Amino acid sequence: MSRSGHIYDITPEDFNAMVLENSFKGLVLVYFWSHNVGPCMKLLPNLIRLADEFSGRFLLNLLDRAKKLLLQGQAINAAALLDSLSREALETPEIGLVKAHVDLIRAAQLSPERQVIVKRIADDPRDFQSIYQLAALNLVSDDYESACKSLMSIRNQSRDSSLVDQATRSIIAVFALLGESHPLVGRFSDILNQSDSTD
Repeated sequence: MSRSGHIYDITPEDFNAMVLENSFKGLVLVYFWSHNVGPCMKLLPNLIRLADEFSGRFLLNLLDRAKKLLLQGQAINAAALLDSLSREALETPEIGLVKAHVDLIRAAQLSPERQVIVKRIADDPRDFQSIYQLAALNLVSDDYESACKSLMSIRNQSRDSSLVDQATRSIIAVFALLGESHPLVGRFSDILNQSDSTD
């Protein structure tokens, strides 16, 4: 099937979870098609256009699928799924938060050994990719304070706006993971707000 960032294929194995369970949350459109049937192929471009036009509001269970993959320890597959979304969809708060979590876990899974990363940072304190990898490793090791410190250093020192945005989204994802009553959230929120006011 031709792809939109808002459409994905459902297998018999996940039909109940992806279609039936989600139908209690809202409208779910299931499109049964065959490449051998002319009317199917005529309707498909219109469905793709509508899915893109309603970006984020017409996602066909893609976010739930990504969450499911993440919970199953398949961060790389979840990341690939989310990477197929349009930029507008990724900027929605809920999808952006899941994407930030997925990106951190994927970075931890793909990172070299901690000693290699620490040496890279010692050799070049502005190696923000390595700092991000260290933050990801700290996060999956439940060292939230060190993860936040690394992400804040990227946010405060990098001149690359995409890295700053990634670090900011990652910090907010850590906050969501910890919950607003966690002392680290209060402390780093204050630091985040102070650095925002000085920008």
